[in-house]
Amino acid sequence: MAADPFTASFLDRAGAKSKHIRVLEPAGRGRGVYSPVSAIKDLGKSPLATIPCPLILTANTCLQSDIVCRCVAMLDEAQASEATLLSLFLQGSNGLYLTEDDLDALADTPVAAAVSAKLRHLQVLHGLVERELSAWKQDSGIGGSVDFGAFKWANFIVLSRAISMQSFLESPDGSAIPGDGYVHEGCNHALVPFLDMFNHSEQPTAYWALQPDGSVAVLKNDQPIDPSHHVEVDGEQYVELHFCYGHNPSTEWVYAHGFVPKGNKHDAWPYFPRLHGSDGLVRVKMMWVAELGLTPRVSLPDPSSSTGLARPSKLTMCLACLDDDPSSKCAEVVGNVTFDAPYFAVNDTLVDDDDLLLQLPGLLTLAVDHACCSLAETADSLRSHMSRAPPPSPVVRDYLETSVRLLGAILSSLRNH
Repeated sequence: MAADPFTASFLDRAGAKSKHIRVLEPAGRGRGVYSPVSAIKDLGKSPLATIPCPLILTANTCLQSDIVCRCVAMLDEAQASEATLLSLFLQGSNGLYLTEDDLDALADTPVAAAVSAKLRHLQVLHGLVERELSAWKQDSGIGGSVDFGAFKWANFIVLSRAISMQSFLESPDGSAIPGDGYVHEGCNHALVPFLDMFNHSEQPTAYWALQPDGSVAVLKNDQPIDPSHHVEVDGEQYVELHFCYGHNPSTEWVYAHGFVPKGNKHDAWPYFPRLHGSDGLVRVKMMWVAELGLTPRVSLPDPSSSTGLARPSKLTMCLACLDDDPSSKCAEVVGNVTFDAPYFAVNDTLVDDDDLLLQLPGLLTLAVDHACCSLAETADSLRSHMSRAPPPSPVVRDYLETSVRLLGAILSSLRNH
């Protein structure tokens, strides 16, 4: 069968390499990404598709007003005020579009705080530019106010790099769409990440994996595919390619789109150890943190994709749990802690460099125990969120389940440290 315009653009213009996927909307089913059953059986472990680094394609996904072009032009420092987006649907699918109930259910996760902070930042930014944008609309003869929804969508497009690729497509009237990444009169396509087109399921038929060159490979699942996933189109059997958030978690997109601090990868849990001890000892610790270039955030990696705790993480955790309270667990396990800025001593042994700190008997074990207690409490809290009434949305539940699995793996690894 001939490729639809969406797939043709994907294959011919976006630099992707695939003969084995189609974007279809079979009768009785929603639009999704499909592959011929014959390809699923014959390809072995070869990718069904290889998507280039920008992860960009065109789709019939839209915004509502011309103001979005101006917002994007300002945010992206592009000169595109003459561009026109037609009848675009004002809705996104990333962290910016989590509901208040979603954020409440994710209250103990890093994504909730990050998304809330991002929304507050956007609201401030929108307030700063709202007058200028309103004046631009008035001068252009465009009715309606510059609402926060359109401004938020413009940010979503920029953050997901959805207008970073040059594209030449044919509009319905046969004219060419200029290659400036915008949609012009005569076509209702907008640029969006291609992977967003894949539906999600608890029984995935495919997964995606990042390649060393920055491209993404779409691979079939090793498990047998349920025949109920098969559909017939033009006499050929196809299977829909579902992703599961658990293999490459949905948090991958959240991190990639800038909603959490840089350097915190999707396969690591952020842990903020509490600084124990008196005010004076805490001040000495902060001197060490500044001198060693440490951060208050420790990334606890997924043990399946890491060799273990990095040295800076160990230093931060060990510094945090030092306590000069003689009745503390630290005094029992490590010894009596005293300080004389910028150094401290344990059982009268001067600790004046980071190597000596890590060599203190029992200190790292105590630091790991503190982390395990904190992570176990967080995991219990996430489980309670999953059992709330009403139940969380499927996306939030997937995120919570993935987070609990990740925390379980990290806890198991730390306890066997």
